[in-house]
Amino acid sequence: MTKIAINVKTLENFRETFISNTKNNEVSVPLKMVGSAAEISTGDAVELVLTVQDAQSTLDLSGIVKWKRMKDINVPGRHIPAGIGIEFDEVSMELLKHHFKEMSDELSNIDEDMAGGNYIKVRSDIAEKYKIDFKKNDFSEKRAQPRISVTIPVEIFIRNMTKKFKTLDISLLGMCIATDEVLPVGEEILIIFSESEFGKQFLLKGVILRNIPDKVDKKKNVSVGIEFLFEDERQKKELMKFIIKKA
Repeated sequence: MTKIAINVKTLENFRETFISNTKNNEVSVPLKMVGSAAEISTGDAVELVLTVQDAQSTLDLSGIVKWKRMKDINVPGRHIPAGIGIEFDEVSMELLKHHFKEMSDELSNIDEDMAGGNYIKVRSDIAEKYKIDFKKNDFSEKRAQPRISVTIPVEIFIRNMTKKFKTLDISLLGMCIATDEVLPVGEEILIIFSESEFGKQFLLKGVILRNIPDKVDKKKNVSVGIEFLFEDERQKKELMKFIIKKA
């Protein structure tokens, strides 16, 4: 099993630098920190040895490789480094929760924006432990469900390629695009779309959730579901304004 060593000053440094998804169960590790990157494949089990200097402790974590990016991606105004994404197993998640709880008195809000655009979306049960007030998130939580059927041309940057599609629907959670192409589930992508009526171009990060087959011919793909990965609350509010206007 591949072992990856990460050395940080504090647990918060680890959270800000490496945790990369809204479910707070995945880390993004730069390729330069992965010694045998060429030998690692999606689905492989890996060990992550996390050394926290201030706490003088070492955490032995483990998980599964969810995605792998061998080259940096550069698009206007955005740089995505090469690396791998590791999804923690349940034991590792409980270990991390325990250690984050110990430092909770130092955290004003574990859901705040972080360096590099990464953030953690804390589950309500964890928030209860940390005594986090989520009233400020009422806007996004209450308005997250509406999904509207709308056709919008979109460009998706995936695996160093740009592909053009059209949406079937969109919500604050994500979008569904029409395509008979099967896209790699778990792959992080960039989504670009604009609307002359709205006068704004959106550049959003996302992840492929599922390929949706035809109801009659299960072997035929008809659409792909994508989840948005917002960098900050501003992006979320701007998209909500767009959705309300298109509804």
